[in-house]
Amino acid sequence: MDSESERWTIRSKLCFVAAGALLTLGAASTNLVHFALSRSVPAADATVTSPAEVRLWFTEAAEAGTVGIRVVDPAGAAVETADVVQDRADTKIYSVAVGRRLSAGRYTVSWRGVGDDGHTVQGNYAFTVSAAQ
Repeated sequence: MDSESERWTIRSKLCFVAAGALLTLGAASTNLVHFALSRSVPAADATVTSPAEVRLWFTEAAEAGTVGIRVVDPAGAAVETADVVQDRADTKIYSVAVGRRLSAGRYTVSWRGVGDDGHTVQGNYAFTVSAAQ
């Protein structure tokens, strides 16, 4: 085999090894899911009738006592809610009961929690309560 063929063979092998390493790292990183919001009711950007509760699904259960859920009305005032409740059947679900019927407008849900890795994660989303109820 001439030296050009040998170099081509070595380069090809290195490319395959590098591609394999990247695939392995990619597969490993998908297993490292951090605490994050995965679903909500009301859903982000949804238009709904006045909800009785706000329910959040996370990718993992948070450290005990660290989840906070706050609902803010269109004027920027906090909506009265009950304490945060963790679902007994699925510990990744948390909810708050809404203390009153919500009037029409755009509401913001702000949440925060601490995951297994000790990092505080927070976020928010909005939903709209329709005028026709």
